Amino acid sequence: MTEKRKFAINACSELESFLSKYDFKLISKGLCYKRNLTNDISQEIKFNIQRYSLIRVSLSVSSKKIKKWNKENTFLENGYLFFEYNISNITPLKQDKYWEISTSEIAKKQFIKEITALIEEYVIPFFEKFNNLELFINELIKHNESKWTKYSDNKIPDKLILEKLNIKLT
Repeated sequence: MTEKRKFAINACSELESFLSKYDFKLISKGLCYKRNLTNDISQEIKFNIQRYSLIRVSLSVSSKKIKKWNKENTFLENGYLFFEYNISNITPLKQDKYWEISTSEIAKKQFIKEITALIEEYVIPFFEKFNNLELFINELIKHNESKWTKYSDNKIPDKLILEKLNIKLT
């Protein structure tokens, strides 16, 4: 592992105390933090390091109910409502954002400052919308075809799927 990559991993690891305030727990060497919001819904913030020191932040939300339904009815074996969605999709950044920190302490501090502000201002409120599956589906319908929803190719789930999952629409 190169020094630049180690430095980038260390920068991401320094976010652990900040993310623990929101009940996220480290699950992968400083690069993936997860919280179980309910018995059904879990959320992840991932730090993907590319080209040794280029950091991309992505978000995932998954549901055990969706995973079970997928296993029983499709070829999919996951329960992701959306998977590795770039943080820029829910912030004013407008395009994929990467942080280049190399081995600079100044760049590392700036990354930590920027990412903690984005998480507090945008990610946590965004995740809170999905504290249950019904809220998620209703939000998906409300914003169908919007930039942030990649579930089912930007289409709302079929009514039959919703009925099998016992989801009531508002």
